[in-house]
Amino acid sequence: MKNKVLYAAISAALMSPLSAHAVNILIPNDVKQSTYAVNLVSHVGKTWTYSVSQVQGRALSHWVLGINNCLNNVVSSSPKADEIGVDPSTDARFVGIKWNTTGGTFSFTLDKEYAETTLQAFVKTATVYNTGNITGPDCSKPVSSTTDAAAAQAAADKAAADAAAKAAADKAAADAAAKAAADKAAADAAAKAAADKAAADKEKADKEAADKAKADKEKADKEAADKAVADKEKADKEAADKAVADKEKADKEAADKAKADKEKADKEAADKAKADKEKADKEAADKAKADKEKADKEAADKAKADKEKADKEAADKAKADKEKADKEATGKNSDKLCAGTANLDSYAFSNSQGHAVWIPGIATDLVFADDAPGEFAESSDGTAKFTGNVARRGDAKQGFTLDVTFTGAQATAPDAPKKELNAKAYNEGKADMSKWYFYTGFEGNLIGTGNYEGGKIHIVRMGPAFQIGNGANGKNVNFGASGWFSYDIVSQPTNTKYVFYKTSEHADFNVDLSPCAEKGTTTSHASGIDSKGKAVSTSASFGLRITTPRASGNDIDVEQDDDISVDVSIIADADHVGKSADIIIVGTYGNVSFARDGDDWKEWDGKLEHLTAAKKGVTLSNSPLSANVLKGKMKGMSGNCQVRVGYRVDDKVIYNDEALKFTVKP
Repeated sequence: MKNKVLYAAISAALMSPLSAHAVNILIPNDVKQSTYAVNLVSHVGKTWTYSVSQVQGRALSHWVLGINNCLNNVVSSSPKADEIGVDPSTDARFVGIKWNTTGGTFSFTLDKEYAETTLQAFVKTATVYNTGNITGPDCSKPVSSTTDAAAAQAAADKAAADAAAKAAADKAAADAAAKAAADKAAADAAAKAAADKAAADKEKADKEAADKAKADKEKADKEAADKAVADKEKADKEAADKAVADKEKADKEAADKAKADKEKADKEAADKAKADKEKADKEAADKAKADKEKADKEAADKAKADKEKADKEAADKAKADKEKADKEATGKNSDKLCAGTANLDSYAFSNSQGHAVWIPGIATDLVFADDAPGEFAESSDGTAKFTGNVARRGDAKQGFTLDVTFTGAQATAPDAPKKELNAKAYNEGKADMSKWYFYTGFEGNLIGTGNYEGGKIHIVRMGPAFQIGNGANGKNVNFGASGWFSYDIVSQPTNTKYVFYKTSEHADFNVDLSPCAEKGTTTSHASGIDSKGKAVSTSASFGLRITTPRASGNDIDVEQDDDISVDVSIIADADHVGKSADIIIVGTYGNVSFARDGDDWKEWDGKLEHLTAAKKGVTLSNSPLSANVLKGKMKGMSGNCQVRVGYRVDDKVIYNDEALKFTVKP
């Protein structure tokens, strides 16, 4: 109780201002009683100088002088203030001039001399803070030049008085702290003496209990040992007597039986041996003849089958090698792609809406419907077919059917490609022209539909080659395509309200391209994670599909006897095109996770460093990558299954956000 009273007295002394020019600020609710002294050292003309020091407790983090109405009048500060304005470090959001420091002398100069007033000084440790009153400038009250000398003398006199008052307060605080320390030392000594006596009493009681327990155990052990010896001697004698009698009887019975059994066995063995030899000789001769005939036939059949298999494998390999060579020449395959409207992203120059087809004088806002994309079907012979229906964004009754043939696919540009995005797209590699491929020619017709019925436009490629790749559509950094064409009006629409005009020498295709999803395919955006488990952004996407004899899609029921196929199509991130990657396939059955290791499924503990690859060293390209995840029956399984697919490249794993799910029925 005495210490509590002393603490309250010290706190009251430290929290009360020594004078308007000095204050000791105590941090409340702080077991270390952290206290800091803030003093106005001098006020000379426009310059104000303060000192800040730690009296006791925790180290100071920073202090702020609340010159709220002088923020725009500060000309300079020394050392340079860390902030002039709102201190964001606490919810208090204290306003003033701030120095990050553990203590020292600080000054600042205002644009004029101003009258003195009482302000708040803010002090903060790493976690706690408080404020106190201190003299400072009032920028709403400038001081005229005629009173400068008098004001300076008054300020100097007041500073001297404040310093004397502070010294007296510091001594009182030091005396009180010394007495508190002495009282605490006496209390600590008494507590130690009591603890030493309690320890000695416990040690004595423990020894007496241990000695008694030892004596009791020795007595009980001796009595038990004596009884065990007597019991054993009696049991041993009875057992020995019985064993002798039993052995004599058993020996006689065994001898009699052994003699009779031997005589019988000898006769049966002789008879069986003779019969077995005759039978074995005949069976061996018959088997040798049959084995030779069978072996001769199997050898002839195998030679014939091996030849047919080798011939077929050679033909299949030759065909596959040719298809692979054709695909590698252009970086594409023979799968069809779906074409959609190329809408603008942040890399486009314009902020207008995108389009798929732009024809000045006719329609400059032709788009594909979201649920009816166009089809860009590429062949391994270097040709492609572009078909579909487009209509004006504002009126779906004004449209065209596309029928355009492309030729001359090649991996390098025959002339300078079109660069229609801002420089950032190319500098960041979002639009990497080295990974684009091109068609040197295209020609076809746009046939009018709806109100344009009867109209026909013939088109022919002009300008740079038709370009395909990430950022190639000139409107965004998606995988897409674009190209200029010249156009001639073959016929006008039947409806005379609508007339085609040719107002330019060229028009445009600008489209997004993506794998055409079969019915039941789930399209999923991708997420990424690096080797340290940190999320990474990616533009990759996945198309997954499960097919059974009765249904297809995602989150479906399958029977154990169903032949199922789980397939995936991967569109790689533009930054990963051309790099070697591992294909990752992970499945969950019940509460257990598995990962494909080649063609085998192995249990996986969920750690990235233990994640195996279904296929290694796959080169990622602009074209969709197709793979089979699972094929066959789910015999002996029942319950919920999930599948996720991804690829590993540059110490990152890119995977589909939405898992493919199916339930195997019991």
